[in-house]
Amino acid sequence: MPTVDEIPVAHTPPGGYGTEMPPPVLAGCTDHLVPGAPDLRGIWQVVEVEADGAIQTDHPALGLVQRIEQCADRIVVTGSGVIHDMRADGTLEHGVHDVAQFDKETRIDVVASYEDGVHVLRPDGIPIEVTRRRDGEQMVWHYLGFVARLTRIDTVDTAPLVLDSLRRRMRALHSLYEDAVATMDLDHVNHVERDGALPIAFSLFHIVNMMDASFMLLTGQAPIWDDEWQARVQMAVNDHGKHRTVDEMSHQRMGDYEAFQEYMALVFERTERHLAAMDPTELTRVVITHPYPPQVASTYSARVGGEAGITVLDGFECWIYQHGLRHMGEIEWARGGLGLGGMTS
Repeated sequence: MPTVDEIPVAHTPPGGYGTEMPPPVLAGCTDHLVPGAPDLRGIWQVVEVEADGAIQTDHPALGLVQRIEQCADRIVVTGSGVIHDMRADGTLEHGVHDVAQFDKETRIDVVASYEDGVHVLRPDGIPIEVTRRRDGEQMVWHYLGFVARLTRIDTVDTAPLVLDSLRRRMRALHSLYEDAVATMDLDHVNHVERDGALPIAFSLFHIVNMMDASFMLLTGQAPIWDDEWQARVQMAVNDHGKHRTVDEMSHQRMGDYEAFQEYMALVFERTERHLAAMDPTELTRVVITHPYPPQVASTYSARVGGEAGITVLDGFECWIYQHGLRHMGEIEWARGGLGLGGMTS
């Protein structure tokens, strides 16, 4: 993932960029915003303009669109043909050094800063200020001679709905595993149909241990599984087996079935607790950027990941939820061979 310092400073192309906005400058940058920075990220459109103490209904600023990107103390404002890339650190050196919007030609040098939750621009040698700040769901833009209110137009906020769906689907998936293990015993899970076949013990431990490991990639929290859990559960192969052969993992057996169920319950509970407390905006955070490392490039999640990379939502969907459904299919098939029923009608 590129850091804010690794991304080159963007500038307005000669004559402006035309009618179509160029690609985002700070895509993939995951550095946190500096303290005191207002979150202005998004694509905004002017919906109201006040000038001379009155709301204007035909002001030329109405309808203008600007995209704002932020990462650490860096902020890029793109709109009306210009790209102004700056550090809001209060220095002229790291401010805007570009061209003015009105003619895409006149050079401007501007100091940028964050002051009490407001983005402030002060052109060098000119006693004026341009500011942007949040006011609830809107952005207020104080410009030369007018004050504008803008609303975000880049997305309908469906993130809460997506997160709610993910929470419910994760609970449903976990319930399938809970019902499956409750209706099997140790002989069932360690049964091997034929030489070279994988027992249910492999599928159960593999998926739960992979969920445990994937949770670390998504949240930074250490896995639950450790040597103490291995001593309790007594897996014949202390490995989820993702990078091992079928022949190696055909020897997988489970020693203490009740201890495994305790481990599974902890993994499930931690995942659901995390999703219950998650801010919907966290779903779009990129966890793995292009180019993907070899161990990721061959996975299903690599096919799902977008231009910026694999997001938190992609990870929960691919590494945990959909991965869990795939192995539940294996378990249902194996249960059929043992005379046990499927998990749903």
